[in-house]
Amino acid sequence: MRTAAIPTVISQEPRQLLERLARGRNTAHQVVLRARIVLDHGDCMSKVAISRRLQTSRPTVDMWLQRFRIGGVDALLRDASRPGGKPPLAPEKEAQILEWTLL
Repeated sequence: MRTAAIPTVISQEPRQLLERLARGRNTAHQVVLRARIVLDHGDCMSKVAISRRLQTSRPTVDMWLQRFRIGGVDALLRDASRPGGKPPLAPEKEAQILEWTLL
């Protein structure tokens, strides 16, 4: 038996900011999606219903609700940092590869 999830509690000031973000014509699409996820969950909509309505995955809904609980509205405005790319080859290694290639 599954228990009902507890809706996200959103106080008045963050709710107003989320509603502005969700309606904003110049707000990035990804931020609008995040704001709608939190608002819908705050209005007691299930995570499955949110994912269907917004045509996104359930893990995406879970991730943004968790980030909102930890960091508030500010956490919805930025992506998490990601590791950088592969470090460049050392000049010596580049020279060695070039030498092997030209043999």
